[in-house]
Amino acid sequence: MPLRTPTHGGKHSNRAKDETGATARTRILDAAEQLFAKQGFDGTPTSHIARDAGVPKGLLFYYFPAKFALLTALLEERLQGTEIDSGALAVPGDPASGLVKIAERYCAEQARSTMLRVVLWREQHTHAEVAAALARYLHDLERSIEQVLSLSVTSAVDQRFLQAAARLWASFLGAPPLLGAATGGQRSAPELRLAADLVCSGMISGQ
Repeated sequence: MPLRTPTHGGKHSNRAKDETGATARTRILDAAEQLFAKQGFDGTPTSHIARDAGVPKGLLFYYFPAKFALLTALLEERLQGTEIDSGALAVPGDPASGLVKIAERYCAEQARSTMLRVVLWREQHTHAEVAAALARYLHDLERSIEQVLSLSVTSAVDQRFLQAAARLWASFLGAPPLLGAATGGQRSAPELRLAADLVCSGMISGQ
């Protein structure tokens, strides 16, 4: 759906208007994401979002007719990570390294929006749409991990153990962020490697 831009008059080109509108819309979403994370969705008035975004309240409602439309936009536009190329992340003969690589990719995506991650884990308990979006995201992550493991193992592995390892790694990566954690609960490189070694050791020894 093309972005609509309010008409303010003057001699600006249509492209300039589109860019101005896109910037205002982005500022509104940025402010909503920050405030939802700090105050909760229900505890955040739209007037505070408009204030922090530096836009008139009427402009906020121009782009988002209701407050819930802001939450929906955040889920649809910012939760979707870039498609993971499992083949590029797999390390034949070293599945643990494959798990570390996919973890690094996941953490890089999460680092771009640590506040949204807080919003997801908080609002999933009160809004079914948020819970469903989070479940889809984690399901896709689990499928990607399965593919990385399948391409990395060089010996026969029971598919049940492989799927269990993928589920465990997805749960490890997708755990709720620690309250007050500036990094959003991200793991250190040594911790990732140790956890990956343990997961893969269990997967292989379960034969």
